[in-house]
Amino acid sequence: MSTEDLYEDLDPIREPRKAYLRTTALLEKNFGYTNPKILGEGSFGSVIRFNNPKDEEGVAIKLLYLSGVNEGERKLWIRLRHENIVPLQRLTMFPTLNVACFEMQVCPNDLLRAVRRKAFRESPDSLDQLKRWLYQVLCGLDFLHYKNLCHLDIKSDNVLISRRSSRAMISDFTFLSKTTSPIGSDEIGLPIMYQPPEACQILKPGESMNGRAFDRWTFGIMALELLSNFHMARSFSCRHLGAEFRYASMRGVLQEQAFGEKMQTALPAVEITSDDAQLALNFIHCFLKVEPSARITAEVGMSHTFLGYGDFVNDEVDALWQRSNPTTENIYGPTILHHQIEESSCRRRVSKWLRRRCAALSRMIRRCVPCIR
Repeated sequence: MSTEDLYEDLDPIREPRKAYLRTTALLEKNFGYTNPKILGEGSFGSVIRFNNPKDEEGVAIKLLYLSGVNEGERKLWIRLRHENIVPLQRLTMFPTLNVACFEMQVCPNDLLRAVRRKAFRESPDSLDQLKRWLYQVLCGLDFLHYKNLCHLDIKSDNVLISRRSSRAMISDFTFLSKTTSPIGSDEIGLPIMYQPPEACQILKPGESMNGRAFDRWTFGIMALELLSNFHMARSFSCRHLGAEFRYASMRGVLQEQAFGEKMQTALPAVEITSDDAQLALNFIHCFLKVEPSARITAEVGMSHTFLGYGDFVNDEVDALWQRSNPTTENIYGPTILHHQIEESSCRRRVSKWLRRRCAALSRMIRRCVPCIR
C-alpha cells in the first residue's frame, strides 16, 4: 500500500494538535502501532514512542512538518548503515497532513542523560565507558565524513545510547549536508557558543564553511563538556557575551589544574590522576584549533592515546587556549572563569551602552530642533 492510499480521503489539516491526532491514528490503523507517548517536542515537530506488535521494545517516530524536512534528512539518512549511526527504518510522508514520519529504534538515553545517571556516576568504570562512547562517536563521524557528509549538529543530546549493547550512535540528521554543498550560517544547527570561530565570520559571496572541520570542533566541545561537566549553554550568565569572553571562560577550564578538578567532579567514582587529566586535555586540544585545517580528523582521533586504541598525541596547544600574554590578551581578551561572569556585569555593560545611545540621540535632537523652528 502506498502512502498516498493512506490519506487520500482526508482534508488538509493545519492545526498541529489535529495533525498529531490524525497522524497517530493512521500509524495505528496501517502499521499496528499503539499507545503513543511523546518523548520530546520542538519547534519543528515531535518524537513519539509507540508500542510495536513486531518488536517488544517499540518504535520511535519523529514527526516533522514537511516544511522542516531538509534534503539530507529525507534523501541521505535512509542510505546510512553503520553501527554508530541511528538507522532510519522507514519514512512515511503524509502531504495532506503536512507531516513526515521518520521511524527509528527506541533508545532509552542520549549521551548527556547517560553521564548524569546515578549508576554511571557511581561506577568506577565510568571513565572507561565514556572513552568507549567518545570513540564510537568518532567512528560514526568518520563514516559520515568518508561518505562526503557532515552532520553540523554534533552535541551530547544528539548521540543516543542503545538499550542492549550500550552503544553510542549519532542521531538527528536535521542539518545533514553534503561536504560539496555550500554551507552557510543557515545550514548549521548549534547555538553560537558551540560554533567554531569561522562560523562567526561573515562569509563573502562564494565562500563556504568546511563542514568536516565544523564537526571536528563541535566534537571537541562535546568532549570538553562530558569530561569536565562544563556545559556551554549553562556556563554563561549572559548569552550575549562576545566570543572573546566565551573563549576566555573556556581557557580557564582548559588549564590542567582546573580541568583535573572538574574532571574529578564529573567522574566522582574514578580517582582521576594527573596523567588522566593531561591525556584528556591533549585529546580535546586536537579538535579545538582556530585554524580549521589544523583540527585532526575523526580517523586520527580514534587512535589517540587517551581513548586506548592507539598512540597518537597532540604536539601543541592552540594559542587561543594558552594563558594570556601581551599579544594574546589583545586578541582574545582577558582570562575570565565562567563563575566570574555575573549577570550584574552584563547589566552594567548593557546600561553603559544604553547611556551612550541616549546621549547620542539627545545630541541629535538638539541639532534638529533649530531646523524645525
